[in-house]
Amino acid sequence: KTAIKDVQIRNEEPWPDEIMRNLDYYRERRAPHYEAVIDFLQIAFAEREVRLSRFLASLLRKTCEFIGLDVRINPFSESGLALPAVTHPGDWGLQMAKAIGADTYFNAPGGRKIYDSGKFESAGIELLFVDPVLPPYPQRRSDFIPGLSIIDALMWNSPDDVLNMVQGYTLSPC
Repeated sequence: KTAIKDVQIRNEEPWPDEIMRNLDYYRERRAPHYEAVIDFLQIAFAEREVRLSRFLASLLRKTCEFIGLDVRINPFSESGLALPAVTHPGDWGLQMAKAIGADTYFNAPGGRKIYDSGKFESAGIELLFVDPVLPPYPQRRSDFIPGLSIIDALMWNSPDDVLNMVQGYTLSPC
């Protein structure tokens, strides 16, 4: 079993080229921000990081920078903190929050299925879910598909508009 922080990228594979070819869809659909997004991705994919977690953290930082979002990303695996054995996926967030002394833990809405709010409450940690509020935007298709991907949002919207989308959310308890 490989820890997430140790998963390696096979940089000898042409995975960036394959991703870029898949984005031709947006060129064919005449997405207004196609060139800017492709240029951004080419720069981001030029990084030859070996560890997937570090590459993804870097890509997230660069994406936030691209849209003007000030963000600080501190991978837990690089914090030097240790967690007790975690036997259930829903316990990882709780143990991490305890380890850093957090009083609130935020998670994407999909986590509602795995987190036990009672365990967080017993630990004195508020469990909140970040529910995105995604306004429809033109995708040049017959129906709008919300939450498709950040790349889709960037292809059809300016960085400022995407920043506004990212900042539009509600917080809700479990």
